Amino acid sequence: MNRCLRRIKNARGFTLVELMVVLVVIVILMGIILTVGAKVLGGQKASQTTGVLRTLDRALEEFFTDTEAFPSFTVSTYKDIQGTSIADPVALQTYVNPNVRTFDNGKEYPTRPAAAVFIEQVRGFGAVDSIIEGIPDVFMRSLARPTGALEPDGTYVRVADTWGHEILYVHPDNALAQGLYGKCTNKRPYFVSAGADGGFGFSAEVPGDDAASDYMDRVLKLLDDNLTSTPVEAPRRDEPFYQEYRHEA
Repeated sequence: MNRCLRRIKNARGFTLVELMVVLVVIVILMGIILTVGAKVLGGQKASQTTGVLRTLDRALEEFFTDTEAFPSFTVSTYKDIQGTSIADPVALQTYVNPNVRTFDNGKEYPTRPAAAVFIEQVRGFGAVDSIIEGIPDVFMRSLARPTGALEPDGTYVRVADTWGHEILYVHPDNALAQGLYGKCTNKRPYFVSAGADGGFGFSAEVPGDDAASDYMDRVLKLLDDNLTSTPVEAPRRDEPFYQEYRHEA
């Protein structure tokens, strides 16, 4: 009996310092787990988006095989279907943006050329429809044309990336888009996602004082995680001509 009492007396619990050390270790481990988990999730989303971009490129290749040409570049179609970084489908119903800009030479070019335009152009050619149907429904959403569009009746298919932002379609005849997102390789159209930050490098995507010395650097940094269906030349980041359109978009 006395032996048991001595054991109980000699036993002690954790001190406050020891408990605090344990808690700190747990917090550090949780931070590591969350950081690694976020990176893994981000990598998965990027991989899934790249898969969508490549599927769209396969549809483009199928169209070219069937017609021996890439889809034509018609500015009016981009006025009807307006590309945007808005992820909320409800907000898209009333979204109105000039989208198409006019150069000094009188030529018009869309700043946010929606991949939805490409979808409408290529459906029905070769095996294009079956290729597009291979894209999971979560990336394809049928929406009513926005109020103010040239043809408000009917619907169009909006193609989004894993983060819910619209995928854009850069045509070699779209001089403005090539300067903003990257030049087409061998005059081949390509598709581009804004990536995890949801930005394509426009001032409207970055809050804050646009007169700040580092403001344009923060705007252009949005281009760093953009994803493309095929390798393209780098966007023209530092040219004042294109920076003017980045400020106004």
